[in-house]
Amino acid sequence: MDGITSRLKGILNWSIRQQERGNGGATQTQEEHNDPQRLEWLKEVLHSVSTKPSETDLLKGALSILEIHSDKPSFSQEELDALKQSFEDVEYFVEDLDHASDLIPLKGIATISKYLLRNESDLVGSACSIITNASQNHEPCQKEFTQSSLNHLIQLLSGTNEGLQRKAISAISSLVRGYSPARELFLENDGPNLLLSSLYGASDRLSVKIFFFLQHLYIEPHSNLELLIDDLIDAINKNIKTFKDNVDLLEQSLLTLHQMLQTYPERTRLVGRERGVVIDSHTLQLLSESVSEETQEKLKELSFN
Repeated sequence: MDGITSRLKGILNWSIRQQERGNGGATQTQEEHNDPQRLEWLKEVLHSVSTKPSETDLLKGALSILEIHSDKPSFSQEELDALKQSFEDVEYFVEDLDHASDLIPLKGIATISKYLLRNESDLVGSACSIITNASQNHEPCQKEFTQSSLNHLIQLLSGTNEGLQRKAISAISSLVRGYSPARELFLENDGPNLLLSSLYGASDRLSVKIFFFLQHLYIEPHSNLELLIDDLIDAINKNIKTFKDNVDLLEQSLLTLHQMLQTYPERTRLVGRERGVVIDSHTLQLLSESVSEETQEKLKELSFN
């Protein structure tokens, strides 16, 4: 904790000097560096961090650094380093549900959400990670981040940066699990189609994450999920036929198929028969050597008769 305190004090002092000097240029507007309220606010945060700070004070300090830079058009390398460190500190604190709740009164939700719109992929990814950790099984943050961030996260699925796609899926998954408004918003805003599109040409690592998320989505029926059944079975059948050595991908593909059979038995069986989906004993034997007994039992239930 002392290391975080010392680091935050250093970054806050640096930020205050930047404000006082008004360095302007590409990273700061004239209005920003002449704003006395912004400068006074930073000094108040520095004071709270410097005098026996609580963990909430330290979280506030890290969020303040993110907020003070959030609207800048671009960053120097020094600023990027400070922001990355501040994101790491915020992520550390919000792993505790009490501190995740602190994001709401500290207005951290809005600050984190702004970074989803940045061009710097590292910062976008950091924002996704914080949403993932803060929202997992935590309805207050699920509600706030759904309102401020879910649409931006959905847009990230259509990008070409696989690292950001994986992090966006993790964040979306944390928002929708156990929180039906987020699930409904995701399903109604082209989320399922974007997931399916992301499968085409995706790496095995991204595909595993997509199939794992789809299993959860298919627990409950929705018209937009039913529309995916044909194309999704085609993708799963391809994984079965071209299986080489990625057991995780095959396992997650088949578990998705199993969940589809539970929720849409007639439609899934009909399409499975039409597409000639066959899960032979050799495939099941390969999987049995590396999956749990519970998974083995589910896979034995796969039938299109």
